[in-house]
Amino acid sequence: MKGLAKVSAIIMASCLAAAMPLASYAATATEQTATETEYNGFVFKYADKDYTLGMKWEEALKTLGTPKSSRDVNNCANGYINKAYMFGDNDVEFYVEQPENDEVVVTITLTGSGASTAEGLKPGDAASSVTAIYPDAKKGLGSYSVVKGDVKLYIKTRDDKVSYISYMSNN
Repeated sequence: MKGLAKVSAIIMASCLAAAMPLASYAATATEQTATETEYNGFVFKYADKDYTLGMKWEEALKTLGTPKSSRDVNNCANGYINKAYMFGDNDVEFYVEQPENDEVVVTITLTGSGASTAEGLKPGDAASSVTAIYPDAKKGLGSYSVVKGDVKLYIKTRDDKVSYISYMSNN
């Protein structure tokens, strides 16, 4: 009987740990603002507007307009389907989850040279630009990562060029 209780406790702890990042997005969605002084992380600027992880998708769509395309993305960890929306000339993709009733932005990926980080890095730039712009970037295998508050920039490189840049949760 003690063994069963221990297994149950481990399963419960695992479920709670898996749900914690989702809970932080839900809280962020209602509290976030688009100013860097009040938001704890990197802000993506596109077409003169600010976009942050955790912002309500409905709010983002008001300024983004109609997506060029969209696709379903299976989320095996949470058991539901996320959406991915492409904007511009295939320059930016927003990944959206629906943790409660409101859809929120959970990842922003820059895929084309028509979009850049607020600091000026964009796909197609030389890989050496990463550490010039982000001196604290940590080098991985074909990638770099840099953290600011709750947001990590994951910068994928290929053939000595920036391939894509993703804004993702650091939680």
